[in-house]
Amino acid sequence: MQLPCCFFGIIFAKKKTASPGLQRSLLTYIIFSRCRVMIKNILWKGLTMESLEYCSVYFKDALSVRSAIVGRYEQLPFKVDYEIEMDRNWNTRSVEIRSSLCNMDQRIALQHDGLGHWYSEDREWKQLEGCTDIDISVSPFTNSLPINRLNMAAGATLEITVVYIDIPHFRIAQEHQRYSRLDTHTYRFTNSTGDFSADILVDELGLVKHYPTLFDRILIQD
Repeated sequence: MQLPCCFFGIIFAKKKTASPGLQRSLLTYIIFSRCRVMIKNILWKGLTMESLEYCSVYFKDALSVRSAIVGRYEQLPFKVDYEIEMDRNWNTRSVEIRSSLCNMDQRIALQHDGLGHWYSEDREWKQLEGCTDIDISVSPFTNSLPINRLNMAAGATLEITVVYIDIPHFRIAQEHQRYSRLDTHTYRFTNSTGDFSADILVDELGLVKHYPTLFDRILIQD
């Protein structure tokens, strides 16, 4: 009998001889090599903006995400739909975001060449040059992009440059961020000015379980 890929992942995760970074790399390899498609459906609750996100992550030959968020910002209702395409190493290839704050609708679509150049409608956004990841302000999913892409060893700290997308103000800018891996499942996020940091708890796939003051995971199902 052929066992499902998640079974192999659980067995490997319990081995104590491999480093956490190697465990996650091999777990990702197992998912891609033994499964045609694996889907994780996640519900996150926003604590500050009173939001709810339904996110579906598709593991196939590459990674893709489809997500919908509804919530309230300063007594105004908002809705966000986004799609992200990545390669199997969590490198962002494209993102499309459609948002509505009360009656104001916005849309942005960006493509990434993998070398730090970002394009929209065949025009390069020079102000985003050098960015490696995206960070959508109302979603904890985008924290999983650098966490999985960097695959840091415990105790390591790395600085990255991201495309920061501030949904309520629909501001798109380059931002520097720092991630430190504290242990197997905990990463410390620090913003560019150093006036905000949080210890983010993730699962064995690097998906956010708890983001203090901002997000809590309610449910995850295949």
